[in-house]
Amino acid sequence: MYSDTLEDVAATRGFDLRDDNVQILLPKLIREAHRARPFAGGLLPVTPRWPVVVDALRGPLDPKMLASVLTRVYSPDHEILVLTTEDDPPEGGDDILIGDIAHLDADVLIAMITPLPVLDAGRDPRTLQHIVARLRQPDGCPWDRKQTNATLRDALIDEVYEAFDAIDTNDMENLAEELGDLVLLVMMHAQIAEEAGQFTLEHVYEGITSKIVRRHPHVFGDREAHDPEDVVGIWKTVKADEQANGKKSTKAADSLPHSMPTLERAKRVFRKHPLTAGQSTPEGRGGELLTMIASIIDAGDDPDTVLRAALARHVEMEGSNP
Repeated sequence: MYSDTLEDVAATRGFDLRDDNVQILLPKLIREAHRARPFAGGLLPVTPRWPVVVDALRGPLDPKMLASVLTRVYSPDHEILVLTTEDDPPEGGDDILIGDIAHLDADVLIAMITPLPVLDAGRDPRTLQHIVARLRQPDGCPWDRKQTNATLRDALIDEVYEAFDAIDTNDMENLAEELGDLVLLVMMHAQIAEEAGQFTLEHVYEGITSKIVRRHPHVFGDREAHDPEDVVGIWKTVKADEQANGKKSTKAADSLPHSMPTLERAKRVFRKHPLTAGQSTPEGRGGELLTMIASIIDAGDDPDTVLRAALARHVEMEGSNP
């Protein structure tokens, strides 16, 4: 009787629980995800690209809780069939918007969510991966197909700086957009590599996941860290072990990326290795520039900020000249 009710509800939308990849979402998972907010990322094991049945027959769900969890995966204006404690399943129930679930006056027994077409399931990260792969297919977008890792190199830098601007102006809406642009570039670079037989996006996921877990034994293992200084010590130990086991860094001798902007790199180098008065520097203009940057840092100023302000004043002065 219990399973028959779920099958009957799924059948009202033309789905078979076994044959149509229907995902069963149980109250325990929903409650766990709700309790974990705002740290619930990745806890809801469903994709909006397959049908979902919320099975709360044995433990009705508070509608506000269900709405808050589902809107992590679905747009609030996606339609859902909801049966509550005031209905008589499977005959009862109403089609409402997911965003309106929170306004129900009774607890939820069953909810049936139809799948979204692949291009509409924008809250599933695999959708963007699919879109990028489609753009790169032989009948895809000529511009996207022409791109290489090298041609997209500068775009990464541009998008990072645009994210910087959004952070500096506290523009969270724009920051969300710029982070999306960065994710797109990550997927483009991975897709290009996959076509060349080098690695896939899944390798990227696996690599960063294993690295983060490995470098946080105080969170995912049995090490203890009571303050940020302890964490830095653990990180250095783990990184040393990685290098001893063959994971060599491709960074320069100062452990900074070769392509880092030179002013930023100078700030970090002088932070570890200050340029003291009377210390010799490379000959020529390069040495003069190093000395000037070091003097700005010694004065407690940020050379990048100083130069940026000077450039802004220069532009203003030029604009005021007839």
